[in-house]
Amino acid sequence: MVCDAVEGAENSKIKYAWHGLPEASWWAEDGRAVIYHDGVELWIASAGATIAQEQIVRLRGSRGHQSLLAQVIGNGARRICWWIFNLGPQLAVWQAEGQTLRIEGMILCAP
Repeated sequence: MVCDAVEGAENSKIKYAWHGLPEASWWAEDGRAVIYHDGVELWIASAGATIAQEQIVRLRGSRGHQSLLAQVIGNGARRICWWIFNLGPQLAVWQAEGQTLRIEGMILCAP
């Protein structure tokens, strides 16, 4: 998990870039990203940013590395952006509620 507490002016863009190995395959599925490498899947989800196939891109000048580019739009107030990463054949079950994230029976609170 990554929990970012971000604050940006109204309509400002807070950008994220998550990078994978050159040999890894990427795809988006149901608003989540998946990286597949060497028989293992890494799922990436966010409670604060949308994820779609067109956000998975090759880095400029790269022959293999792909990255997930995402952004959160600032609203002038402090905002929590949860990122959930998990290994396995499916995404972990989670639910974000304000500054709290419930995931697989655990409750995490933002700082």
